[in-house]
Formats: sequence, structure tokens, C-alpha cells
Amino acid sequence: MNLNKTKKITTQQKLIIWCMGFVITITTGCYFVIIPAISSIKNIKAEIITQKVNLEKKILKESGVSGLKEKIEKIEPQLNLFDQIFINKNRELEFITTLENIANKNNVSQKINLDPKNSQREHNYEKIPLSINAQGNFLTLLNYIKDLESVAYYINIQKLDFTKVSTNARNQEEIPANNYNLIIMANTYWK
Repeated sequence: MNLNKTKKITTQQKLIIWCMGFVITITTGCYFVIIPAISSIKNIKAEIITQKVNLEKKILKESGVSGLKEKIEKIEPQLNLFDQIFINKNRELEFITTLENIANKNNVSQKINLDPKNSQREHNYEKIPLSINAQGNFLTLLNYIKDLESVAYYINIQKLDFTKVSTNARNQEEIPANNYNLIIMANTYWK
């Protein structure tokens, strides 16, 4: 065998072979390591974004629920007050007694006419007309109206007729000048 016949590689050729080997190694590394890693990173990024969006939706939903809970807690005392404005059907006597106490407190005589025959059914309650005929002096009747409006029950006054009584039609006797007649037409709400 003759070793002398082998061709010697020049430095320039060694440099080219070395550069080609380096480029092939880098290309192979990119193809088998970096490109799959980039693809994996993109997939992970997409999953993270999806989880972030889902988490934000859950947070908004929970904050909506907690916000709703706070609103309900804030409104609940008002709802209880709203329920109290209705007169309980089983407590008619309590309602009449309340009106009588207001009349006695203000030194007013009154006649109460509650008309359940002409009631109207609406949603969860019943609207029953109420008429009150009260007599007294001007200031006591004003206080009577004020106290009537301050009761816990909702009484919606439709008509208020305030007149001064001057003579008695039967015997033409003079009635004291401070005597007034008050007629109230209203609606009450019963549950």
C-alpha cells in the first residue's frame, strides 16, 4: 500500500469541511431540538391563554355572584319593610284598632268603612277600598292625617274632602265653629 498517493487536504479545504460540518450540526440541532421546542412553547402558550381566559370568566362569574349576594343583603331589610306595608288578612282587627288608636290619640271621632266586596286582586296582594269619615277641629284633623300617614301599613289616599260644619240640618242648632268634617277615600293593600 502506498500512502504517498493519498492526497493531502489543504488548510483551506479543512476550513470548508469544518464550516460545512458546523452548519450541518447546527441545522440538524435546529431541526430536531429547537423547532420542536418552539412548537411545544407555542402550544403551552395557547393553553396558558385559554386557562387565563377561563379563570377570568370564573372570577367575573364569582364576583357577579358575590356582588349579587351583597346587593341582596343590602336590599333584604327593605324587602322586609315592603312585606310589612301589607296588611295581613288574618289581622283585620289589628288594622282597625290601629286606626281607632290614632283617632283617640288625636281626639277625633271617626267612622271606618272597609269594603272587601269591592276588592281587586293584583299579583300577590288584594287592594281593598277604605273610607273614613272623621270629625274634629282643624288642628286635630291635621294631626290625625299626619299620624295616619305614619302607620306601618300602606294606605294610598285617593281623595281627601275637608269641610267646615256650620249648622245641624235637623234642628238648626249652631255647632261650634271649630268643628270640621274629613272624608278620606283610600286603598289598602292586603296579603
